[in-house]
Amino acid sequence: LERSLGQLFIDTETMSGTNQYYCDGCCRKVDATKGCRLKKLPDILAFALLRFQYDFRKGERFKVVTRHTFPMELDMNPYYDGSESPENAFELFSVVVHRGSTHGGHYFAYIRDIDGLGRWTHPDESEVEVVTTSSSGKNDVIDFNSPIDLMKSLVEQSGGGPVAVDRLCKSLQEQTGVSWNKRFRRNYGPVLKFFKEASDVFIIHKS
Repeated sequence: LERSLGQLFIDTETMSGTNQYYCDGCCRKVDATKGCRLKKLPDILAFALLRFQYDFRKGERFKVVTRHTFPMELDMNPYYDGSESPENAFELFSVVVHRGSTHGGHYFAYIRDIDGLGRWTHPDESEVEVVTTSSSGKNDVIDFNSPIDLMKSLVEQSGGGPVAVDRLCKSLQEQTGVSWNKRFRRNYGPVLKFFKEASDVFIIHKS
C-alpha cells in the first residue's frame, strides 16, 4: 500500500523535450515537474483496489490476484502537503474481501474488535444446554408448535447436557421433516439468535 501511495503522491514526472509543459503565464512551453499531493485528509480513510481489469487481447475481464500488503498503522504524512497539521496516523479497522471471479462472488469483512466483544464463534461451533429439566421422558416433538418446547425436548432427548447447534438442527429436520429456517426463522430469526433470546431456558457454550 505504501508503495502504491508513493507512486501516486511522492513520485514526480519530469516534463521536458517534446513533452514540455505549456505555461499560461509565460505563454510558452517550459521544463516542469508534475506531481500530486494531498491537501486534506478525512477522519476515516478508505482505499479501494482496482482488482478487475480488461484484457483487450482476449476480449474479456479478469481479476488481479497478486499479493497486496498493508500495515496495521499507516502514516500519511509523506503524502500530505496541507496547511493543517493534524494527526495523520491511521489505524487499520476493517478489510473488505471479494471472493470469486469477475462474473460473480461475494464480499466478507474482517473488523477490529474495538469494543472487546470477544472471539466470534461460528453457530455450528456453539453448544446449547437446557437450564432446567422438567420432564424425564421423551416427547413427541412432531406435535410441538412452540420452538422453545421443541428445542428443549431435543436437548433432553440428547441427555440434557450440552448439544451442538448443528446436531440439534439435524435432529429437528429428521424428526419433523422441516428445517429451522423453513419452520421458525421468519418469526424467531436465526437459530443461534433464538437461543440467545431464550437465555432463561437455554445456556449457550462457546467452544
